[in-house]
Amino acid sequence: MARLERYIQNSLPGNKGAKIFNDIPGHTPPTLRKGRTNRILLFNGCFNPPHRGHLALLEHTFHDCGEDLNVIAAVVLVASEEFLQWKFRRQSRDLHLSDQQRIRLWDGELGRANWCLACPEDQWWEVSAKLKLDLARDGFEVDFVRVAGGDKIHRAGQAHGQWGCRTLITSDVCRRVDFFEDGEAPVVLRNHGPWRKVEVGEDILREQARQRALHSRSPEGTVTGEETSLDITQSNPVEDDALTARIQEEYLRSLSLVNKRRLWICDCTSNSRGYTLRFIASDDRLSPDFSSTNLRNIIAYTALGELEDKLQGVALSPGLLTRFILDRYGI
Repeated sequence: MARLERYIQNSLPGNKGAKIFNDIPGHTPPTLRKGRTNRILLFNGCFNPPHRGHLALLEHTFHDCGEDLNVIAAVVLVASEEFLQWKFRRQSRDLHLSDQQRIRLWDGELGRANWCLACPEDQWWEVSAKLKLDLARDGFEVDFVRVAGGDKIHRAGQAHGQWGCRTLITSDVCRRVDFFEDGEAPVVLRNHGPWRKVEVGEDILREQARQRALHSRSPEGTVTGEETSLDITQSNPVEDDALTARIQEEYLRSLSLVNKRRLWICDCTSNSRGYTLRFIASDDRLSPDFSSTNLRNIIAYTALGELEDKLQGVALSPGLLTRFILDRYGI
């Protein structure tokens, strides 16, 4: 095994070994394993500004996309300022945050997660190319999976293949989709085969339960940057009994979550590249009014003295976003 962090540190331009993921006690850091595909979520967008719905979609996808994918981390790809200016060229008075400001807004919320980072979208081709090369050299296989909101996936059209991703994942956690109603199976999409429930094998659940139990027992709850082998035969019988109990506890917890999860997959039939689409139905949806457009309207029509209160529960890092807006007015 090896930490993903050091590979990203070496791939990001100008990073110079800066910390990527937070160390959170009891939580496994993004860890690479040989013999299986290590997947990383890519979530791209303008995020002008990012809101609670964006974060909910990312967290929901990371935790519920299926153990068979072996997703170990996520990267938020923030669109360039040039793209933002082009997209909002007819709305010159709208809020236009720089890419670094939008990244800082994400960073302010990601401090409690040790599996995600935000970076400029226009750097990603270079970063991912070096990352793949370095990982392949050391014997690790990596693949990228794109996350898209419900507004990007429709009955009549889907955007497969962006960033070279063969798997696309969406959810209705923050925005309804037009192909699913509660209590029913998803509607078959154009140029796609029938939906089927994702089944996760017992062997995968037990192995992941074992890894979590081993991680929780390690001295500092971390994995070093070098490849590491964890051998349960080195512990004494008391520790082995405790470890066995912990593995069973982790397995039963995972099994309960899998049984409750509503996760479907379908195959794209319009090409031979093996594109697949996953849909995660949510039992706890956020307000359908969460959108960057509505958030910009709140900012535009709220008195500056009341702005931070209005942004609570809606925007990511509301205090910092308020500071950016006040700076814009020289206040």
